Amino acid sequence: MSPASTPQIAIIGAGITGLTLAAGLQARGIPYTVYERAARNHHQRPGTAAVAAAHTGGGGAGIGLSPNAERAMGLLSPAVAEAYEQVANPNGEDYFQWVDGVRSPEVYFRLFVGEGMFRGCRRADLLEGVLRGLPEGRVVFGKALREVRGREDGGGRDGVRLVFEDGTEEVADAVIGCDGIHSRLRTLLFGPESKATYSQKYSFRALIPMDQARSSLPARLIHLTTTRYMYNGPGAHIITYPIANNTLLNTLVVVSDPNPVWTPPVDSRNPHVGKVAVADEVGAAFEGWHPDVRAIVGLLPRGGMDKWAIFDMVENPVPRYHGGGSGGDSSETSDVGGGAAGKVTCLAGDAAHACGPHLGAGAGFGIEDAYLLAELLQAAVVVVKDVSGSESEGDKKPGGTVGARLAAAFEVYSDMRYDRTQWLVKHTRDAVDLFQWKDRELSRSADGFGREITWRFHKIWHYDIEKMVEEAKQKMEARR
Repeated sequence: MSPASTPQIAIIGAGITGLTLAAGLQARGIPYTVYERAARNHHQRPGTAAVAAAHTGGGGAGIGLSPNAERAMGLLSPAVAEAYEQVANPNGEDYFQWVDGVRSPEVYFRLFVGEGMFRGCRRADLLEGVLRGLPEGRVVFGKALREVRGREDGGGRDGVRLVFEDGTEEVADAVIGCDGIHSRLRTLLFGPESKATYSQKYSFRALIPMDQARSSLPARLIHLTTTRYMYNGPGAHIITYPIANNTLLNTLVVVSDPNPVWTPPVDSRNPHVGKVAVADEVGAAFEGWHPDVRAIVGLLPRGGMDKWAIFDMVENPVPRYHGGGSGGDSSETSDVGGGAAGKVTCLAGDAAHACGPHLGAGAGFGIEDAYLLAELLQAAVVVVKDVSGSESEGDKKPGGTVGARLAAAFEVYSDMRYDRTQWLVKHTRDAVDLFQWKDRELSRSADGFGREITWRFHKIWHYDIEKMVEEAKQKMEARR
């Protein structure tokens, strides 16, 4: 690939979507740099814990990746798949199992997830593994994006100029925003009206040492620590599964909030996090639940926990995932959104379609995004050899410049991903209503609940990712 036709890609954000995209570009020989707002942590692999927290809006403790996500990782980059294999914890059974948290600790519905599938891990461990596989210097920490402008460097080439909060600037041929739920690049593209909003749900997350969990629970309940369980009930639910080679029990508690607006705690460094005492707020959410399920709640740390507000984009969906159209925020910058730089700008992962954790699919959909983007960017910069065997740009027709091909790739990406990902945003909210008994009769019926949750999970899991990419490439070819 000749230097003249090789794009330089800037990735904003080093969360799961950003780092897996970087690995996909690395595997395809496309130059990139990742810019991450979190600072370098000198006590461990740079920044992974801070990155995990910064990108999730939920603490970034444990994460489960569904079958579609595993397939996408393997297609995106062998290095990503290997990083996941190194940290993925198998479940004790190949079923997702649900418990009526008020009636009984017995399972009332179970769903086959696939042999050895839907494994869990610590989010920071996965980030660290992917980061380790990238060349030194490709991920730059402490870079909070301020604005994006046209390149204007006199090089005769379209592109973007990135301006960071520390006053530094960088140039690239295109920029992809993987900067999470509260994406700065999304605001630059579509204005403050595109911000994620409070879903009236908040969560508590904990990694409980497995020895502690098993010694604290009655013997008849120890089996609940061996695989993936969800405990459903009025206004709350709990999910648990083992991670870290069965040494930790990942525990997520989600509670409904009657308040439509999240009020940030005054003394919090993160406006979406507050501190609570477990004995007070968490315990109160499970009054009247079965004693055995309350025993699971009793495993949570006694000294207080972080309370994370869950934001999503149900109320304020963006109209597309690429820039270059109308609707940019001209008060922020003159070039992004409807300007020239917007044409080589796009969003991926939570920056594009933030949703809650309730279907366990947000990270996986970000990896699907990364796979499609990597394939389309490779197609956009294809170089062919002339009869003499020397390299030249593969398309000299109108629209054949590097910038035009990148813009076409982003438009095709948006067209291919929009409906599926927006479906997830909406149905993640529908799923939490099922888990938290908005329709009590339906949610407590094994047949009704099973029917409603099965088709949603199957739509997520049984997706033909390779067909998606093939159709996208055909659309790219049709634009030549």
